[in-house]
Amino acid sequence: MDANLLLGIAGLVVGLLPFVYQLQQTRKERERADRAENELAENTRRAVGPLLRARQLLAGDDVVEGVFGEGEMKFPPKSTLMKLMVGNVGAAVNEVSDDWTEGTGLSCADARLEHADIAGVIEYRFNRSHFRFPMKLRLNFVGQNGAKLHQVYEVTHGICEIKRIDPK
Repeated sequence: MDANLLLGIAGLVVGLLPFVYQLQQTRKERERADRAENELAENTRRAVGPLLRARQLLAGDDVVEGVFGEGEMKFPPKSTLMKLMVGNVGAAVNEVSDDWTEGTGLSCADARLEHADIAGVIEYRFNRSHFRFPMKLRLNFVGQNGAKLHQVYEVTHGICEIKRIDPK
């Protein structure tokens, strides 16, 4: 009787092995699919929007060719309108708006941000006490695929510099 019982248990175990193996394979496939889906979503989130690059800085109507306070570069008068010309090396987007308390904001032709050498202008008033301090600019936009996304940029006050900080 013990031998029959042992044979029955062994048969049951051998019969369950393919089922357990199939469960493990299904779980592994699901994990791989989830990882691939998350990676695709992250890559899409990063690539779908614009990528701004600083092109030129104007103090009033004068091109800034250097750094204020270095050499013969004198600081502009307080409240001079600064214009940071930005290019877009990423995807073109529709319906650009910004959330920026530091200045007047980003202006783009027809509220679009095209893929172009000069795609928009970020404007703010110069304040020497804020010189070289970072200012955050949040861009809200609708991508060409209809996705509503945002990006956060850091503009350095008085310097021809902008960098995307979210997503990195």
